[in-house]
Amino acid sequence: MHLLFLILHVLGAGVLIGVVVFSVSLNIQKSVTPERIKMFLKIRNTGTYAAALMLVTGLVLYFQEPEEFNESVLFWVKIGLFVVDGIIAVLIIDRKAKNAIATNAGKPAPISNMTIWVLANLVIIFTIVTLGVMIVEK
Repeated sequence: MHLLFLILHVLGAGVLIGVVVFSVSLNIQKSVTPERIKMFLKIRNTGTYAAALMLVTGLVLYFQEPEEFNESVLFWVKIGLFVVDGIIAVLIIDRKAKNAIATNAGKPAPISNMTIWVLANLVIIFTIVTLGVMIVEK
């Protein structure tokens, strides 16, 4: 059973990384159609579901061996970064979707350059993956 939860946890991480990479590519694109807006929101929801899957499977894995993780500073840093990364990813996609909706409705979209947040999001997700590997290899 442990192996099943570990596989699901890694699959959730893969999907979450895909959403982060998508948010990076989203920031590069300038024009967005209404159809693409719907796609953005679906991908945001997919990232939310992947994060929920990681949370549930992570909790199951944690409670199978809590003593292994309780004293690990790397584990708690990873958890904190996971929360921050999720918030940033959702904000990036929401901001881009709102700007596109305003532009398509003929309203001036607020100027917002999300490049710093997108890069932060990318660095955080790769840090989370690195910490995950470091924790397992300990």
